[in-house]
Amino acid sequence: MKRSIISSIVVAALAGVFVVRPMAAAPAQASRVDSEKRGPAGGWAVTVTFPSGQANVLVLLTAGGGALRTSQNDFLSASLASPSYGSWTYLEKGRAIGITFHNFRYRPDGLIGTSKIRVRATLNEAMDEFTGPFTTQLLDLNGEVVATINGTVDGRRIQVELPDERIGPGTKP
Repeated sequence: MKRSIISSIVVAALAGVFVVRPMAAAPAQASRVDSEKRGPAGGWAVTVTFPSGQANVLVLLTAGGGALRTSQNDFLSASLASPSYGSWTYLEKGRAIGITFHNFRYRPDGLIGTSKIRVRATLNEAMDEFTGPFTTQLLDLNGEVVATINGTVDGRRIQVELPDERIGPGTKP
């Protein structure tokens, strides 16, 4: 019996099919309470504005101070880069945080250097949006700065969105 249950769970996981029941609390209320409890930790959809335009960036801040980042521009040939890894910390009492990311930069023929991205962001009272300045330094293989880019970030917390409970195995959306 246990083997049958475990097999069913594994099959469902491999198929990517899970039916999730909504919680009793209204999503907006639960989301705000959760945001205030966890501080900046969570997933963020960020718009980055710099002198030549804008880019969409996804950021994950962990409760332990870790940070991950990927951008819509990371795989363009002119800005080929690895995902970014880093850390975040509170800067002072209140809602200001600092984030530093590092990544590798490439051209089609190989590694050309790294990037260091530094952000100072202030979260709103609900802890579901942030804004602030950033500085990106592009470094060559010797660690020398070859370019500096300044701009702003505007982040919005990615909210949990549950699937329609009527959708399950064998049904169409």
